[in-house]
Amino acid sequence: MTIDNPFHSFIPAFKRRVLAVDATVLSDKPYPVCYFETIRYSIDYTLNIYSDLLYQTQQFSKLPIAQTCLFDYGAGNGLLGLFAKFVGYGKVILIERDPDFLEASVRLSALMQIPIDGFLQEDLQESIDSFLKYKPDVLVATDVIEHIYDLDSFFLQAKRLNPNLVSGFTTASNPLHPIKRRKLMALQRQDEQVGNADPVQAHASFKSLRAEILNKHLPELSPFEKETWIRVTRGLKDKDIIKAVQHWKKIGELPNELQHPTNTCHPYTGSWTERLLSIEEYASIAHRTKWNLQVSAGYYNTDQSGSRRMIARFANQLVKKTGNRWAPFLFLFFHGND
Repeated sequence: MTIDNPFHSFIPAFKRRVLAVDATVLSDKPYPVCYFETIRYSIDYTLNIYSDLLYQTQQFSKLPIAQTCLFDYGAGNGLLGLFAKFVGYGKVILIERDPDFLEASVRLSALMQIPIDGFLQEDLQESIDSFLKYKPDVLVATDVIEHIYDLDSFFLQAKRLNPNLVSGFTTASNPLHPIKRRKLMALQRQDEQVGNADPVQAHASFKSLRAEILNKHLPELSPFEKETWIRVTRGLKDKDIIKAVQHWKKIGELPNELQHPTNTCHPYTGSWTERLLSIEEYASIAHRTKWNLQVSAGYYNTDQSGSRRMIARFANQLVKKTGNRWAPFLFLFFHGND
């Protein structure tokens, strides 16, 4: 937790508003309600993370918060953006491409009586026009960067929005943490090979979904050739699979196979399953897209009771001594200032 963070003083009053919300009226769909309840279960920990993310991101900005336009990107129910507005950011825009979550964020804004300046159901990688009119100064997101399909495209578009934009992210996909890495790789293998039977987020295996696309665009393939194509297109969205097929038909060159053993994305949405990227890979993306990158370690939840609090405190001491390796999540800051 960041020491002397002035945003921490806003947490108790904001927490009371969160706890006063009747979650059942947020949405007619189960997932936004369930997601809100999950956040509320660990509300102190969540709000400390929000507070530290905002404070650390703001350190790279030259503007006072009252004059700052902030984007909460991949906002979900919008709690991070609502907290930013509550602490005094001049303009806050919630951006969420899932219509159910976006509608839930509109309702939550009204229920908490915190007015938001705009709601966008857009993807920065697909369209920039809706974003340009707001001229953002700061962009923040929690547990989003590991799902963004094309980070080079995302940060190049961000540069067009504002060359001096400051972006702050948290990601729990810490590839240095051996236990977390093993769990996330198992989840990636499941999505790739088996799929998800959860009725809220059900989907067939990503492997079978790519096979559907390939059957449509390369029906003449033999079984062996099809398996090769399914393998080398792991990590590609449908439009890029089609481009790869067209390229192969012209010059006979297969796409480069993804080097990571388990990273995979949904071929229709492009959303990665908790993508594991090294800090060096993030730094390379920042270099290619002309941003500076700073990384800092997150911390474990000490707002618990009994032995869990003791374990979390011990783990936080371990993080202080070892740095990012044992951090439960990472803070990533992309900015244009030296």
